[in-house]
Amino acid sequence: MPYPSRPDNVNNNAAETPTGATDGRIKAAEWNELIRYYNEIWSDKIVVPVFDAAHHTDVERRFGWGQTPAAYTPLVDNTQVILINHINQSVAQLNAGIVHQDDQAAPVTNSIKTQFADTYPMNLITATHYIGILDKIESLTTNKYLSDFNDLNLAERVSTNTATWTDDLAVEHKFTFNTYSDARHFFNSGGELTFELSMAAGGSAGNMVWQELFDQFDSIRIGAETCKVVTADAGQFDVIGTSSIVPKGFYTGINYNGGVSQYTTVLDAGVFRYASGDTTHAYVYVHSEYNSRRIRIQLRADEDIANNQFNIYAKIILVEDADDTYDITQDITLTSGYSQPADATTRASDRTVNAVVYQFDERLAPTVTEHIAWTETDVSASAAAPDIIENFTGVLNQTDFTIAQALGSGIQIGEITIDDVEQQPTVDYTLTGQVVKFITAPAAATAIKVTIVSGQLTNWTSADPGNDWNQTVDPNDNPTVYTDPTN
Repeated sequence: MPYPSRPDNVNNNAAETPTGATDGRIKAAEWNELIRYYNEIWSDKIVVPVFDAAHHTDVERRFGWGQTPAAYTPLVDNTQVILINHINQSVAQLNAGIVHQDDQAAPVTNSIKTQFADTYPMNLITATHYIGILDKIESLTTNKYLSDFNDLNLAERVSTNTATWTDDLAVEHKFTFNTYSDARHFFNSGGELTFELSMAAGGSAGNMVWQELFDQFDSIRIGAETCKVVTADAGQFDVIGTSSIVPKGFYTGINYNGGVSQYTTVLDAGVFRYASGDTTHAYVYVHSEYNSRRIRIQLRADEDIANNQFNIYAKIILVEDADDTYDITQDITLTSGYSQPADATTRASDRTVNAVVYQFDERLAPTVTEHIAWTETDVSASAAAPDIIENFTGVLNQTDFTIAQALGSGIQIGEITIDDVEQQPTVDYTLTGQVVKFITAPAAATAIKVTIVSGQLTNWTSADPGNDWNQTVDPNDNPTVYTDPTN
């Protein structure tokens, strides 16, 4: 059965008929099912969940905003016929959920409260009205992580690296919730963990490439099931990965792993620049000498029930280009925080009945601390698999060389060099299947190196699953352009 589990529709002729009525009307048994259905979204069906192996797979956990359960006051006897004054209270509570998701969405009042004003409290509710309300509740599941009211606390913890580094660089921040349920309700309601990277101006060209990468990523946000990039001037964009890792979130990117906390990569990407217009563009430097540089984010979690803590650990890794041995000298800063689902306070008239105002209340936010300071490290060039190197030796007049590794989705040519000089696609060579054909045969005895990368520039997650990204490659060290024609 799908979850949340919608009650069966009722038919006017099949519903119980109260004394004196000429057709079927809704009684408390049906109405209680409606309230139960709404509470699986508004409140929580899972009473005392714990962080366990089902965290990654149990879809029921991805519903529940942790609000005080919706109910009618005073209680309604199970045999009582539901009247307008009953349904208006549940409509006001439903409107509170609608406003939380979208302040501009049409309220249920258009079909119920306005039609049957409180001055007619004894009017009966038909199956048509009942089904209409069920449809409105079901609509909340379409964009279940949508939140129109958020408090942005983007600078809860700041870590700065001032040391020169040459390999890779990593830092870990910890996000502490009181309970696992608090974390679930935070993400289920649309909460996100936020990360912003910046670099002091100056330094060599290698430093400036990192600066540009940080500038264009702006704010990275991790939600319930995926990541996204938010820019101050152009809005939200999909993440295009430079590895085979599909961006993940709280549920999809944290594994219980038998209680042994291990990091899982949720983002591995090197998108440099976005532009807007008739289409949305994401520029990725494929053939640049710094093309392997990217930001990698890994998550893990643990639960300390005795001390009322559920911890999410985020490791931010700056993956340096494998061939770059130059010093990175400029200060690098990670600023972490969160986007917190906040009180949804607008349109009070839609959320009020009998002088009682119903409202979505903000979710508890995590405490952010530095778990491990910036540390120089050395990680694999690919989060999914190391690069594959195939070596050949130039033979007089030979232009064609066949690589052993099959290419396809997620496995592509990263770089080809002759005596350590990079060759450009279409200019210096072409690729047909697994055959590399040089335009001019390499000289005899030259060292030919073919670097094959796992998933280079092929995977991304889309906020709009209907998007089709078209790829255009410029061989002259200009960016690859991914275009979303549907934007």
